[in-house]
Amino acid sequence: MFPLVQMLTRYWWVFGARGVLAILYGIFLLLSPGQPLHTFVIATGLFVLLESLLILFLIFGRHDEKILIALAESGVGTCIGLIILFGSTLGSLLMPSVTSVMVPIYIGLWAILTGLFGFIHAARLRSQVNDLWIIGLSSFVALLFGAWLVFHRNEGAISLQWPIAAYALLFGVLHVFMIIKAKVCPVKVSTL
Repeated sequence: MFPLVQMLTRYWWVFGARGVLAILYGIFLLLSPGQPLHTFVIATGLFVLLESLLILFLIFGRHDEKILIALAESGVGTCIGLIILFGSTLGSLLMPSVTSVMVPIYIGLWAILTGLFGFIHAARLRSQVNDLWIIGLSSFVALLFGAWLVFHRNEGAISLQWPIAAYALLFGVLHVFMIIKAKVCPVKVSTL
């Protein structure tokens, strides 16, 4: 079995946990309309930070160049999560109008980078895994949503709460579906 396939087989729960975390975040946003900006910012910062830190589990026990992509993805996401969590939380109390515009930019950039890393993973797995369309769809949705969110940043973070919740739910459902599909339909064996 190839190293990437072994990683997916061994750490399938990481992808599932990312999906469940996204679903919980989306539900939280849907069930808490009209929340204060700092509550939204804290929840968003925690989601991005935890989602990015989960990726670190993919590199445990690995000592090759393939961990660089996971490290880059986790590092970028962790930085954005920390900026949202600490910088924007303080900013939401001191300068709410600036924070309301900046948080959608941070979320949008994170979604764009998540999409790009998803395409990189899909390209590396194309000869080893069946049904990469799920990863491709998830990556495409992330890119589109990230660009849309950056473009609509002036509407403010609270006004964009429902589209952000919808994206989180879709992201989460696609990740959970990918794990269910991977458990039901085993990996194809490459002849390389």
